[in-house]
Amino acid sequence: MSRKPLLLALAVSTTVFGAGVGACAYNEALGRSQFVLMDDSALIQQSQAAWNETLRTQKVSNNAAQNARVRSVGDRIVQAANLTNRHWDYAVFDDATPNAFVLPSGHMGVTTGLLA
Repeated sequence: MSRKPLLLALAVSTTVFGAGVGACAYNEALGRSQFVLMDDSALIQQSQAAWNETLRTQKVSNNAAQNARVRSVGDRIVQAANLTNRHWDYAVFDDATPNAFVLPSGHMGVTTGLLA
């Protein structure tokens, strides 16, 4: 049996493993290392673009009570997660589908369907 396939498999797995180890970074908020595929600035930029697109394409609710509820709960989540190092924006989207999301750029969205 030829050793070439075995050596090739070993080379590929070493490269993949090495890339994985090299992509780890220490996360202060979590207190541990984590696998990172893109740097923070790129992640923030992409999530800001996603937020702007969502605001542009989805109907934002003007219901004051719903918005106050989301802001109140969101502020408590931010405090509990110790993520007060950035400004947070909240929006309620007029959509019957129950859903919520948080973006790394400091944005939280909740649908009216989740609040029903």
